[in-house]
Amino acid sequence: MNVYLILDPANRIVRYVGITKHNPKHRLMTHIKDSKSKLKAGGYLSKKDKWMIECARKGVRPIVEAIFKDVSNEEAIRLEKEAISVFGRESEGGQLYNVSEGGDYNGVSATPWNVGIPMSETLKSKMKLNQPNRRAVVRYSKDGSKIDSWQSVRAMCSELGFDRRTVQRILLKVDNYVSHKGFMFSYEGDAAPKYLNKSTKMRGSNSPHSKEIEQRSIDGDLIKIWGSTREASEKCYLKEWKLGDIVRSGGGEYNGYIWKFKQ
Repeated sequence: MNVYLILDPANRIVRYVGITKHNPKHRLMTHIKDSKSKLKAGGYLSKKDKWMIECARKGVRPIVEAIFKDVSNEEAIRLEKEAISVFGRESEGGQLYNVSEGGDYNGVSATPWNVGIPMSETLKSKMKLNQPNRRAVVRYSKDGSKIDSWQSVRAMCSELGFDRRTVQRILLKVDNYVSHKGFMFSYEGDAAPKYLNKSTKMRGSNSPHSKEIEQRSIDGDLIKIWGSTREASEKCYLKEWKLGDIVRSGGGEYNGYIWKFKQ
C-alpha cells in the first residue's frame, strides 16, 4: 500500500491525503476523472471535486507525492489517519479537503461516505415524493379540457412514453413548443394552456394588420370595442365580409348597430 499527498500546484499546499494499492499518479487520475463524471452527471461535488475541476479548467494538474510506499494495509491506514490529523481537515480549521478522518479503506477502494447506509424501498419512495423542487404537472387535451395530473414530468413521461425534454420546453413556454403527441401541459397552479397554432396566432386581433372597431347603438352610445372585424363577426354572428366593407367605407349601420373603425 502507498500513502500519498495531493498538493495545490499554485502554492504546494497539501489538500488531500489518501492511500492506494496502485501508483499514486494513477490514483490522482481517477480522482480527476471521478470529479468530472460527477459534474457531467449533475451529482454532488465535494470541496475536493470542485477544486480538481477548477484546476482542470485552468489547465493545471494537482501534484501527487507518495510519502510512504509498500507498507501493509494496517500500517497505511494508521499513517493516513496520522497525516490527516497533522494537516487537519478544512471542516475542522485545517487545510485538507478530505471528508473523513481516514482509516476507511476496504482493501479494494476507498469507501464513499454514504456506503453502508441501508435504504428500504419505503425510504426510496419517500425520497422520490419529497423532492423540494418537484412540481406537479397537469395534462390537457387541445380543447383545454383537463385529463389528469402527475407528480412530476419524469413520472408522466416515463409512464406515457413522452419525450421529457419536449414537455419541459412546453412547460417553460419556449417558442414553437405548444403541444406534444396531441396534448398540452402546465404546472399545477398555473393557468390552463390554450392551443394556438401559427395560423391561429395570426388571425383576428392577433394579426399585425388588424384594426379595432367600435360597436355603437343607433343613438351613438358606445357598446363595445372589438379587436378586429373577424372577432366582432364571430361573436355577433355577422358576415365578416359585409362588416369589413362597412367599416372600410367609413362606418354605417348593420344588424341594428353602428360599426366603424376606432378613432
